[in-house]
Amino acid sequence: MEPSFKIRPAMAADAGRIFSILSEVACQIPITEHVGALKAQIDDCCCSGLSYVAVDENGVVVGVQLAKKVRWFDEDYIYLTYAGVTVAARGKNVFTQLIDAEKRHGLPLVAKVKPDNKSEMVARLTRYEFRPWTDAPPNFAPFKFAYRWDPEVTS
Repeated sequence: MEPSFKIRPAMAADAGRIFSILSEVACQIPITEHVGALKAQIDDCCCSGLSYVAVDENGVVVGVQLAKKVRWFDEDYIYLTYAGVTVAARGKNVFTQLIDAEKRHGLPLVAKVKPDNKSEMVARLTRYEFRPWTDAPPNFAPFKFAYRWDPEVTS
């Protein structure tokens, strides 16, 4: 029988496990922040109310989608900062469930895929109806490889 996962908002108490998951997947998703900065970002995102974790039947956090709300030119977005799923939970629809939870907020979602990402993230985002964000605002310059999903644009 396929294991089931519960998706719930991330809490401050999840920070240690989230850091562990991001450390596990760091070889696939380049993490540019130093350890202290990454831990601070995890804490910040856990308090945003927009980050989610996937929990297995034993209550263990096996996946994470860190997110926070950002505003550019009078428009709110949800910036998906980092995502990761443990090796044991991969291939079990966990990431899809995490993205679906973010989409339910009804705001545009934006994600940056670093050029040396080895997790096939561009293909995954495309499958979830994200499109390259070619006209990203100038102050979004780090998002040279930005992808965006809009609630009103579905296939």
